[in-house]
Amino acid sequence: MLEAARAPQRRTADVLVLEQASRTPDVVAARHRNQTLSYAALGEASARLASGLRARGIGRGDRVGLSVDPGLERAVALLGVLRTGAAYVPLDPAYPRSRLEFMARDADLALILASSDRAELFSGVAPAETLKGVAVPGGDSAGSEARLEDPAYVIYTSGSTGTPKGVVLPHRALGNLIEWQVREPGFDVPLRTLQFTALSFDVHFQEFFGTWIQGGTTVMVDEELRQDLPRLATFIDEQHIERLFLPYAALQPIAETLVA
Repeated sequence: MLEAARAPQRRTADVLVLEQASRTPDVVAARHRNQTLSYAALGEASARLASGLRARGIGRGDRVGLSVDPGLERAVALLGVLRTGAAYVPLDPAYPRSRLEFMARDADLALILASSDRAELFSGVAPAETLKGVAVPGGDSAGSEARLEDPAYVIYTSGSTGTPKGVVLPHRALGNLIEWQVREPGFDVPLRTLQFTALSFDVHFQEFFGTWIQGGTTVMVDEELRQDLPRLATFIDEQHIERLFLPYAALQPIAETLVA
């Protein structure tokens, strides 16, 4: 017999994360190298960022470019932008400048949030600031301003068959996806998840928010380690990673290394 369908999604993913933070404030939400961010700290840092963005007029209907290195700032940026009701647009610094300029125009970016070493890269593309430059001390604790029909993020296609196209992902669909995933046996408990994919690939949302709404830990890796699959296999073992989202081309060599 087919399982009865659940009620449609009622809350956005960022609200679910904040609810989880209230239940497990001291649990580690994100880890990078030897640094950690608890759920309470994630909520506070994202509130400071959201307050700074709101002070700059960012809110529902706006799009914010994101080009943030792997690390705790990336976690804060994702949640902070969503709390304003705006959508984020991942910008890969490896893209040609012409593509970055096209995406900034096409998405009508109100602002670009970038790591300190990347801000200069976007000079002339759109207004760019670092997270530290935007966040305000003691940001308000307001929840989310997003609605289920609002875009959460915009991912651009490769453009290999023509002009790159921005694909808009709404909160309702993404919330339904991750809530369905975390109900699956084996995924319905807090898990340590490897944050492997680039922000320009959809799976990053599941790595972060699918982990956070369960009270798990997202473990981030630098680009150098991400490209060294034998070393990454050792890292996965040492860090006791429990969940991976990997393309087969990456899974095969990692599996071979672990078996050996």
